[in-house]
Amino acid sequence: MARQKIEVCVHPPERRQRRGVVLHAACSCCCCCCCCLHVVGSLVGAVVASVRSERMPPRGPLPFDALKKFEPHNHSTEVSITGGHTEAGKVTTAPPLPPQPIPPWDIRITAAGKLSGAGLYWLTLFMVTPIACAVASIGFGSLSSGILVVLFILFPAVQLAASPVAALLVLLWPPEDRPPRWRAIVRIAAYTLFGTFVGLLALGAFCLMIR
Repeated sequence: MARQKIEVCVHPPERRQRRGVVLHAACSCCCCCCCCLHVVGSLVGAVVASVRSERMPPRGPLPFDALKKFEPHNHSTEVSITGGHTEAGKVTTAPPLPPQPIPPWDIRITAAGKLSGAGLYWLTLFMVTPIACAVASIGFGSLSSGILVVLFILFPAVQLAASPVAALLVLLWPPEDRPPRWRAIVRIAAYTLFGTFVGLLALGAFCLMIR
């Protein structure tokens, strides 16, 4: 039996004019422009917190090198006794103590020892982001889809995941160097949450305006 060709004919409207196709707000430019406002807010918050952490003065006791100049100098006086009289001789300063050797596993002798808490956070974020993109690409079945979803939708979650990882890496530093780095990482996480919340509010307001 031969198949008959089916033709679809669009008849003109009986009344008024045919309406055009109008896309929903979420399917138009709103999807491209403002769905990533929460990502922009989280990045801005992390940058502001990083700059503020670098400018804040250090807390806690001063380092050993700063307190060293207040130590009294050790000196010895040579005294000579002649004819029952005591005469003071010249003053000699005791030789300085040899520098203590630093163990090779101390992170302070490496370049990483000078890495601040903000720098450690951004370095951790750069390492965590490719891992998140790889996991998302496995879930979505496409590398490009995974990268787009992570960078434009889930990036604030990646930033928050990088904060505890960076906090754990701070344990590689000596105990006296850990508190300022932990404070910087906590401040960055808090500013990231605040920026994400502000971005979501701006997204909701923009969608209501163009609706």
